[in-house]
This record gives sequence, structure tokens and C-alpha cells, in this order.
Amino acid sequence: MTKLNLLAGVEAMEAATFRLGHVARRLLNDHPDLPVLDIEPTAWAMSHGTHITAYLEVTPKSLDGASAWAHALGVEAAVQLCGKPGTVPYRKVEFETEVDGVLVKVMVTGAASDDERTAWATQEAPAPAEETSAA
Repeated sequence: MTKLNLLAGVEAMEAATFRLGHVARRLLNDHPDLPVLDIEPTAWAMSHGTHITAYLEVTPKSLDGASAWAHALGVEAAVQLCGKPGTVPYRKVEFETEVDGVLVKVMVTGAASDDERTAWATQEAPAPAEETSAA
């Protein structure tokens, strides 16, 4: 009979959090000029350590800051115009990459420009109904 390792989940969590800390420190030490508002680590383990998730969520200080992070991590990232009908649009940069076995998620939003808001409103406006004449 195989003995169940009751500490497998704890050991997996310890390993995941160690990797998170290592990657976070390395990113900040290797790129001290990158603008960052927050770094939020997340780690969890399930099924006696057989399923482990570890990731860092990085919030840059600006859209340009997100682009700088993308360049530093060797990832392409574009500014997207986002929103739902009837809302004010906003700009967003979002990407993910893996660094030493840790998923790094970068995301930041910012205000849309006046021109972008105008174009957004124009796209949302319903087309005028065509007039039909009664014959």
C-alpha cells in the first residue's frame, strides 16, 4: 500500500511561493527603472500538491509603463481600446508571459483620448433610418 504524503500540498505551496518571491525580486532588481504601482503574488496548490498555480500580477503606473514592461520581458503588447456599448471607452495594455516557471500577468488601463471617445461614440450611434416613401 502506498503511503499518502500529507505534506505534499504544503511542500508544493512552499516551492511555489519561493519561486514567486525569487522571480519578483529578480524582475525588480534587473529592471529598477520599470514603473510599477503594485505586484501581487498568488499561489495555490490542490490535490496533495499535484496541481500548483503561481503567478505575479504586475500593475504598471501607466500605459507607457506597461509597454516598457513588455519590452523588458520580450513580449509584444499593444494598447487596445475597450468598453461596452453605452459606456465611456478606455485604453488597456494586457499581456502574460512566463519567467522561470512563474506566470507574469501585466495589465493597466488609462483614459481614452478625446478623438478615441468621439470615434467610439460615432461607432455606437445607430445609423439613421432610411426614409421610405409611400407609393
